Amino acid sequence: MKPARIAELNAKVEAEYARNKARVYPETLPKQMDIPVARYVDPRLYELENQHVWSKVWLLAGHADELPEVGSYKLWTLSGQQVILVRGKDRQIRAFFNSCRHRGAALIREPHGKQKVFACKFHAWTYDLQGDLVFVPEENDFPCLDKKQNGLVQLRCESWGNLIFVNRDPQAQPLLEYLGRATDELAHFEFESWKLGARTERYELKCNWKTAIEAFLEAYHVDTVHPQTVAPFLDSRGVVFEMWNRTTLMVLPNYRDKQFKYSSSDSGDPRHELTRAASLNFEIFPNAHVPLTEFTAPFMIFWPTGIASCVIEVLYLESPHSPLSSEQQEQLVYSQVDTVLREDFSNVEAQQRTNESGAFKHIHIGAREWRIYRWHEIIDEMIGAEKIPAELRIPTLLGPTLG
Repeated sequence: MKPARIAELNAKVEAEYARNKARVYPETLPKQMDIPVARYVDPRLYELENQHVWSKVWLLAGHADELPEVGSYKLWTLSGQQVILVRGKDRQIRAFFNSCRHRGAALIREPHGKQKVFACKFHAWTYDLQGDLVFVPEENDFPCLDKKQNGLVQLRCESWGNLIFVNRDPQAQPLLEYLGRATDELAHFEFESWKLGARTERYELKCNWKTAIEAFLEAYHVDTVHPQTVAPFLDSRGVVFEMWNRTTLMVLPNYRDKQFKYSSSDSGDPRHELTRAASLNFEIFPNAHVPLTEFTAPFMIFWPTGIASCVIEVLYLESPHSPLSSEQQEQLVYSQVDTVLREDFSNVEAQQRTNESGAFKHIHIGAREWRIYRWHEIIDEMIGAEKIPAELRIPTLLGPTLG
């Protein structure tokens, strides 16, 4: 990150300290930001999200290290669809629905592997790594079949560095346009060189996916939820949010005399000055949360599995310059992250039950939580406010850029 940009963010942090010391509400924010509780429990909104959000956004599906060789594949199901990610003979990574064009049988059943072709186990229709239909047994039984028009159904698949994204919408804007300003702001992390760590975690929660991810969209809870882990190091009074359309940044500063980071050493690279002085948290709409340090980054991805259930996948990425030189050090990082995550998850299932009780109609969003409200605005923008029942809709109060 450039020195002028670091100075700008530091100035915003100082302004937040001053505002909180004076105990005044931000002039830039609306005084009231309420969200209907029904948005977390009503099946109508859940279905609208499936139709208009999940089918049209770029979703983080994996890392290039999972597909190291030609023919390496991954069966990706977390988005609710059966999708094959495969590295082709040209070494490009592509995404296809896991469905034979004959009668829809699944081509792949193992989560990972390597193959020269994809042959259906039902009737042996066979596809190459580019998805083209190359063999049909007894082809004369299908006199009107055009093999060129019956390859595997392909999905949009693009990368940011080594991160693989998939989008079901063929008309979607290119990935890097979708990420927008974030690609420049975070270019100094050089994600094209980051490697996938030795471990991937999954957590299953009995709550709406929005309830789970909102625990990571604000800093108001730090002192109460993380009294022994995060609160001694990070000072929520100076938290700064920036909204960049479909991506957001949260800067949560260290206490002046302490450091909170996963490694005791750093490269001295001035581009990472802010990373060493604060917790830098990056969000990609709709479901990826990334706490960034100079050398490690757990990518947390939230997936709905039902209206009141979700799965959180955590991909650990590591910079090639990381000082973590042993498996023991890596395990310490994983353990630290796991502890903090379990603290964050400690409230959400009970929160979902109270949301379902009908005891109250709205939740109230404060000055250190406004990124939650903007997240809901984006959901409504993608669905179209006119499609959302009036009692579930929220007014647009913040807009696409703020902070």
